[in-house]
Amino acid sequence: MIYSDYTDMSKLTIAAIIGIILLLAGSYLYFNRQNFPSLQGDIAEEQRKDVEDYFVEKMGMSREEAKSAAENGVEFRVSKDTTLMAITGNLHYYRLVDNEENLLKRLREGKDITPGSEGAIKAGSNTIETESSYQLTKQMTDEEIAQILLNEGKKSSKFNLYNYTFMPGGRDQ
Repeated sequence: MIYSDYTDMSKLTIAAIIGIILLLAGSYLYFNRQNFPSLQGDIAEEQRKDVEDYFVEKMGMSREEAKSAAENGVEFRVSKDTTLMAITGNLHYYRLVDNEENLLKRLREGKDITPGSEGAIKAGSNTIETESSYQLTKQMTDEEIAQILLNEGKKSSKFNLYNYTFMPGGRDQ
């Protein structure tokens, strides 16, 4: 009888500990959900930034330099640790694409004519090369951006020289 009470008590204790852990994890995710925007448009329009803002905040450019650099296009850099959601999220957040879901769909359904190397990011059966850069402009459509990401990555052996997601340098440079 005493043994049975002991095992029932340990099961109850374990269940209580698991419940507390789940409650804490759920609370953490709930209160930090603003750090995890989803594809359903969790980023309010007024919270989004322009790539010029990135150049000012991350690279210390003046507003005029940043505007001029962004007008010429940007080099979007995809590191080996980048995820598909980070790609679509960054391009949406910095206003290079208007609809994150549309871009994701086009990446999954687009025509990928270049084979992905080891470590490439999967988008359906398509791939996006890592440690590569992609030349983009604000005037491009989601479809054009998807085709560039799927087929026009420029790999670099010196990729880790700069730790920036965006660099000045569009197609005309």
